[in-house]
Amino acid sequence: MKIRDEAYQYYFYFVQERMNIFWKRYNGATDCFTKDRILAENKFTNVYRAQDRVSQYLIRNVIYNSEESFTEHDLLFRILIFKIFNNIDTWKFLESKIGIIKISNFNTDIISNLLSERIISRSLTKPTI
Repeated sequence: MKIRDEAYQYYFYFVQERMNIFWKRYNGATDCFTKDRILAENKFTNVYRAQDRVSQYLIRNVIYNSEESFTEHDLLFRILIFKIFNNIDTWKFLESKIGIIKISNFNTDIISNLLSERIISRSLTKPTI
């Protein structure tokens, strides 16, 4: 049981320290978020997944789109499609090509070709140094 207690202690320390870092950033701090070397030198998701930038986009633009209301089936479909690649730019790219994504306008061949086009074009463009 002692091993489990230690694991819980480390887990709760991690959660607490991640929240401390989140609140320091939220309140405008610019450096020295933590004295923990591992947390300071590496990136981790927020303790609450809904706080992440991509999750916020999913909530605000994919699920609650102010321009359109969706059926339950379309809503589930949109969430699943977005989560396949989990990338804001890819979602915007697809919607710029086919319009608002719904079951009724979803064509696997077209989507596959668009995603292939995007992958090829992104692999050919390298950042300049």
